[in-house]
Amino acid sequence: MRRIFIGMALALIVVPAAAQTQKDIDHCNGGWNMSANLVVEGCTAMIQSSHLGNQDRAIAYNNRGLQYGEQNQIDRAIDDFNQAIRLNPSYAGAFSNRGLAYGHKNRLDLAILDFSRAIRLNPNFATPYYLRGIAKQRSGDQAGGNADIAKARQINPNIGK
Repeated sequence: MRRIFIGMALALIVVPAAAQTQKDIDHCNGGWNMSANLVVEGCTAMIQSSHLGNQDRAIAYNNRGLQYGEQNQIDRAIDDFNQAIRLNPSYAGAFSNRGLAYGHKNRLDLAILDFSRAIRLNPNFATPYYLRGIAKQRSGDQAGGNADIAKARQINPNIGK
């Protein structure tokens, strides 16, 4: 399960250093290069900052949700992705990541719905096509799954390799 969260839509937060400590920014964006606790701490500090706008706060929730997913804390990850989507309803990465989390809970209907939302928001984003394809295959729709995976590989030939 750990590998599937790696590389999914981790976004960078660009915030003036005076508004937040550089350490928190680096930790929240550090992802897989540092300990889980540092990433969660950095993102939590970013979320609690009064200096962030909704888009940057949404990215911090998304990044923290990814880390919770890595720790197999799927419900906490979903909560953070929900917050990211609430703050930025056009955030395709958060929909894709929430879909991934729903897939881990075997809620394939919700996963497919979120991947489809991510695709509508960003039709050139290969990841949700690929993940929706896997979810469709797991739910018994082999043809639909194969078509989505083919579309993902048309966008990004290296996806899933």
